[in-house]
Amino acid sequence: MLFNSYIFIFVFIPILLLVVFFLISKRMLGGTIWALFISSLIYYAWWNPKFLPLIIGSILINHFWARRIHRTRVFKGYVLTLGVALNLLLLFFFKYANFSIDVVNQISNAGVGHLNVVLPIGISFFTFQQIAYLVDVRRGHTKPKPLIEYALFVSFFPQLIAGPIVHHRDFTPQIKNLLEAFKLENINKGISIFTIGLFKKTVLADNLSLLVTPVFNDIAHGNLVNIFDAWVGAVAYTFQIYFDFSGYSDMAVGIGCLFGIRLPINFYSPYQSSSIIEFWRRWHITLSNFLRDYVYFPFGGGRVGQWRKTLNVFLTMLIGGVWHGAGWTFIVWGAMHGVAISINHIWRATVQNSPTRFGRYLSPGATFIFVVFAWVVFRSPNMESALSLWKIMIGAGQIIIPAEWGMWFEKIGANVMILGEFHSKPLAIILVACLIAWGFPNTKELFPDISLDENNLQQRISRFQWKPNAVWLSLTLICLLVSLWNMSTVSEFLYYQF
Repeated sequence: MLFNSYIFIFVFIPILLLVVFFLISKRMLGGTIWALFISSLIYYAWWNPKFLPLIIGSILINHFWARRIHRTRVFKGYVLTLGVALNLLLLFFFKYANFSIDVVNQISNAGVGHLNVVLPIGISFFTFQQIAYLVDVRRGHTKPKPLIEYALFVSFFPQLIAGPIVHHRDFTPQIKNLLEAFKLENINKGISIFTIGLFKKTVLADNLSLLVTPVFNDIAHGNLVNIFDAWVGAVAYTFQIYFDFSGYSDMAVGIGCLFGIRLPINFYSPYQSSSIIEFWRRWHITLSNFLRDYVYFPFGGGRVGQWRKTLNVFLTMLIGGVWHGAGWTFIVWGAMHGVAISINHIWRATVQNSPTRFGRYLSPGATFIFVVFAWVVFRSPNMESALSLWKIMIGAGQIIIPAEWGMWFEKIGANVMILGEFHSKPLAIILVACLIAWGFPNTKELFPDISLDENNLQQRISRFQWKPNAVWLSLTLICLLVSLWNMSTVSEFLYYQF
């Protein structure tokens, strides 16, 4: 069941809201918690019921293990390590076993066959969330709660499949406050936030995908595209994945708000970043914070020498790349960002901590171009396809141009190949995406008090902040109707595959 489906919008959510309203009107907190938990299991089982025992078993084992860590007086570190290892082993089996077999076959020609394994949806997110919980119990940041509260923390359906990654210490106190937090103002805000996310997904991301898929499919099949189409495909994907994933995250925050539960904002205008360090403070914020708190800091963080710090940054981003998927493309993508962040840190430490006026204008553009090139390898099915598209984008060897550009290149005597035609419509679509990503206030600016603030980002004041008035009602209805009109073909969210 997808957020951008009629059955979810017009059946699942309305029925659940009615059930929760009835239970809260009777002051039945326990019944409300159970209703949200059962509905979360129904939501998860809708995709594939056979994986329901997997998530239930994971919840039971981690709940037991957290209590074990909390009660243990000695060897807490060993108990924690074993608990984390069990979670990683489960994730490895489903997500990386076949990739590991491929690597072994490539090295040794062993000819080992693939395992008959289907990747359970959302396993990366609920595994990382539970690892963070075990570590937080070990550090004393949180304490084990009753099983039903922990079960809802892990399985809460808005953030179950693709995040945001939520901390136990932030989520469980809100469960106790459900009776007071379920109110009309939160429902109104939740509907508005959900609608913004739905608009991003169905109107922006899904239409951008029409520019992306043909280019990457042509390259994957060994066909050539011209330099214009190559850049259109790469930039369109850069905005597609942003609007797709930030749209999902907004919908998750909006749904949580319906029931009075605050979830963290996952995006804060990342393409406005002036450095790659800043980009990762604004992009997939909860994953960035997880990698910082549970990978980078345990490696030693920045408390060591400059070169060790650089290695820690690189390894952390490499792990972030591997987390996204089992394949060399994800490893290379993580390594690219690891190298870029490392260079950024070294530059700040040794060359220039305060950029010049020229640098302030140049840095956002340079950062965005790097991100575009990195997304190419992230989207490509293999490294050969990524390298082919990169070569076309930079005109390596021979510049491939649309027919309409031929006369201009002939005048300068450039070595070119004529392929395809120039179409202006893709530029118009990308221009709209740029305008929204760079010119419009983000969700946190529109709803400053509705979500958990993960990074304490500097809050910009927007005069378009949400208010319960006719203007916002009209905008919400228009966005909802346009989004529903674009839902003729329901498409999965890109991050479902991770």
